[in-house]
Amino acid sequence: MAPVTAPGAATGARRALPNGPPVRPVVEHLPELRRDLLGFFTRCAREYGDVVPVRLGPQRAILFSDPAHIEEILIARHRDFVKSAAFRILSRTVGQGLVTSEGEVWLRQRRLIQPGVWLRERA
Repeated sequence: MAPVTAPGAATGARRALPNGPPVRPVVEHLPELRRDLLGFFTRCAREYGDVVPVRLGPQRAILFSDPAHIEEILIARHRDFVKSAAFRILSRTVGQGLVTSEGEVWLRQRRLIQPGVWLRERA
């Protein structure tokens, strides 16, 4: 599953989104995410489908669980999606890796791991 910042959020553009889990005021989904991150993502996909809007504190995000959607976001249209400020902050701690980088750095990181992923899929 891939959490992605809602496209258009920075520009104020509004798009109709499917229903997602109900939010709690102020803290949103953060307590549940801290308890069981994978369980939360799995439950969202099972209960709400392949495209699920969620709130991560003040940040809106969309969880994608359909492999075709994830491929389109990460490969075909990666330039259309910008990582949130949280990823920039995280990169100060964990460095510029595949998860935290963007642009040319991200593309170089993706190309470095691509042969390993390709070989594993063929095995």
